[in-house]
Amino acid sequence: MSFFEDLKERLETTLVDLTTIEHVLIIEESDNLLYRFQQTAGDSLSYIGAADDVDEELFELFNEAFSASVEARTGIGQFIIECLT
Repeated sequence: MSFFEDLKERLETTLVDLTTIEHVLIIEESDNLLYRFQQTAGDSLSYIGAADDVDEELFELFNEAFSASVEARTGIGQFIIECLT
C-alpha cells in the first residue's frame, strides 16, 4: 500500500508543478490602477500599473482564457492522479 501512497504523493507534487502559473492575471481595477498577479516557479509577485494603457475587452478575454487554462490543467492532472491511484 505504501507504494501507491508514495506514487500519489509524487503525482500530486507533479500536479502542483504542472499547474504553476507563468502568466500575468489582472485581478482588480481600482482608482484607475490595475492590480496584477503573477506566479512563476512558486514565487508570487504582484504589480500595480496604469489602467489607461490597456483595452478593457482584452482584459476580459485574457482573464477568461487564463482561468480556463488553469482549470483545464488542474482538472487533467487530478484525473490522471485518480486513474493511477
